[in-house]
Amino acid sequence: MFRDHLYLLMRRDHPLAGLAQIEIRHLQNVKLALLPHFYSSKTHLVVAQTLRGNNRYATFSNVSLIKHAILELDMLGVLSGYAIQSNTGVDNSVLQAVPIAGENDMELCLIHRDDRNLRPAEKDALRCIKAYFPQLVPPPFSPEAQAEHSRLEQAEG
Repeated sequence: MFRDHLYLLMRRDHPLAGLAQIEIRHLQNVKLALLPHFYSSKTHLVVAQTLRGNNRYATFSNVSLIKHAILELDMLGVLSGYAIQSNTGVDNSVLQAVPIAGENDMELCLIHRDDRNLRPAEKDALRCIKAYFPQLVPPPFSPEAQAEHSRLEQAEG
């Protein structure tokens, strides 16, 4: 239904903010801010990498708390592009999202029962969800947005 990617989120003045991409396995002695599901999932790539390299990590219950930890405690957050772009009461212009190298595509799917078995309220919710995702514009730092930007520059040049 929808595609997203993982990014390392940091303050714009962080030494890593100027990199084009980051390999998590090269991070050493950093403080990471994570959502709980990053180390509850045994198969998630980020989990295996973040626990190495003398890295410290803290779990936060929501994106807003992670953004505050990044700004106030100089932590690095591992978040999806749409989570980063969400309006959480933090000025996103003071943050920098750097793509995590490697295969980190996330496919968002919607799984539901057969339409004829849905209650009217469930059908309404399903319609709203299906209408919501196609209207989203990729975050400006996403590979999709960068490719579109490059395509437009080539067309103008």
